Amino acid sequence: MNRIGFATSARYRDLAPSDIVVAKLLRQRGRQVEPIVWTETAPSEIKCDIVVIRSVWDYHLNAARFLAWVAAVADRAQVFNSPEIIRWNSDKRYLFDLEAAGLAVPRMEVLEQQSTVDVSRALHKHEFGKAVIKPVVSASAFETYVADAENALNLQPRINQVLQSRTMLMQEFVSEILTEGEWSLMYFGGEYSHAVRKLAKAGDFRVQSDFGGSHRLETPGMSVRKVAQQVVDRFGAETLYARIDIVEATRSPLIMEVELIDPELFLTVEPSGAERFANALDRIAVRSPKN
Repeated sequence: MNRIGFATSARYRDLAPSDIVVAKLLRQRGRQVEPIVWTETAPSEIKCDIVVIRSVWDYHLNAARFLAWVAAVADRAQVFNSPEIIRWNSDKRYLFDLEAAGLAVPRMEVLEQQSTVDVSRALHKHEFGKAVIKPVVSASAFETYVADAENALNLQPRINQVLQSRTMLMQEFVSEILTEGEWSLMYFGGEYSHAVRKLAKAGDFRVQSDFGGSHRLETPGMSVRKVAQQVVDRFGAETLYARIDIVEATRSPLIMEVELIDPELFLTVEPSGAERFANALDRIAVRSPKN
């Protein structure tokens, strides 16, 4: 397990900040770590023993190609997280699997590709004061919109345009994200590591740093920890890394996302998490050797 590749995007060909922290630690442990820009590297060119899928933050632009690439890489090396987990997690309809397992998620409806939607009517039908509408395959708030009675008519042409090429998800807007923010809890090898609370800038709902959001290292309460652990136990027990995003809504903590492909792990604010990441990599690679 001496040669490890971190799959990344062309924008982060020298690795994203959190991955740099992990790579430095792994190298101190005697591992070779190299970036692999997935859009520029054929699977046949990869000589690594292990490939960790990391900052592939453009995969949603060509998901079919990405999933095929991951599957082909897995024929040559151990891949974490596994191709099966990545495929499942690449489409936000996995949230219905969480709901079927009895876990609390926002109310939602799938808007099928090549359909059209009357946004005002859909809001009224589901009694959504506001709704988030986004592609089922997306990242970093790509083509993500908030609809309400006031802007539904203006948004409708754009939503229906996106629907011609992408299936979308219409999800109730969880207003507590504006006041309480969103928790991101990190797990390595199924074990809790650390958490941050993410906050949107004033006047926005998006907590990503690309849109002015901020984050701080903080410890969530037991109710949030319990929900996140239930998700990991049920859907992420065999993962190298997992990030569970939760909003503390009034009725209960709601699971917003289960990030098993390319999450920001916030290791620049919690460097000891890199130690836990590396330890988990040692454990999981030994447990499931590549045949």
